[in-house]
Amino acid sequence: DYPTNRNKDIPVRPLFWRIWARDGRKTNMTAPQAETIFEDLFQKVSELTDRDGGYLSKNDLYVRSLYRDAEKLKKANRVHGEVIQGMLAAGCGQIDEAVECFNLALKLSHEYHMHANLLFTMGARFLLPSIAIQHLDRLTGEPHAFFDEGTLVRALALGAYEHVLAAAATLERVMGDNAKGGGVIDAVRAVASKMEKSGIQQAKSTRIVECAGKVLKRHNLRHLGSTPEYTTQDREVGMWIKLPVTPGRAAELELELINDLIAEGLDVEPFFVSFIGMEDVA
Repeated sequence: DYPTNRNKDIPVRPLFWRIWARDGRKTNMTAPQAETIFEDLFQKVSELTDRDGGYLSKNDLYVRSLYRDAEKLKKANRVHGEVIQGMLAAGCGQIDEAVECFNLALKLSHEYHMHANLLFTMGARFLLPSIAIQHLDRLTGEPHAFFDEGTLVRALALGAYEHVLAAAATLERVMGDNAKGGGVIDAVRAVASKMEKSGIQQAKSTRIVECAGKVLKRHNLRHLGSTPEYTTQDREVGMWIKLPVTPGRAAELELELINDLIAEGLDVEPFFVSFIGMEDVA
């Protein structure tokens, strides 16, 4: 199911690896065999990791075999081997390892937008803006192969509303009447505009999202759905995060988040994040 905005629908395709996969096979490979192996592994790992709510186990025999395949691929094409390993690490909840792999792929490759987009996508999926914040200006401010309505949605998931507004204007200017997204652009921009009008600074909204992402990381949780839902109350804008836990457990996690926000001096800002438990109480 696609996420919805409480004011307008935002039908956005899943955000994890499929966005990157769209043009992934354009990168030059060292040999036809390496290209075939990469495409096959990319498809397998995408299907395995693009799931809601939980993480894979590194001890799973199939996951271990894919890790071995990634190591073999590195010998033929280091960049693509690092990409596969990074995807697996993210799927296992090893976020630091995944970031290291993607950063190395970015460093070794000439395809900046392709590999920076991996970090961007991952940051949005795990609600950790710090992973991608340094790349936002280029990824949202200039047209490239991955620049579309999904760019706006990922930026909004990071709390980066200024980049959403800038990217929406650029997308419409470049594509004109052929701009993809239509209602998606309008809906995402409406939420970003309300964040702007609320008076919150983008540096603080991204820090609030980061605090929420860190709580989930601390407890080895992933949110349900490809993106959060958004709501407005008076002058406030809120992000609702659905979790594969009971409502009671979600309340405990939210209290933990509130304490973190208080410690950061972010508890009185006109932007909030709320956890919603989706599991039935036994």
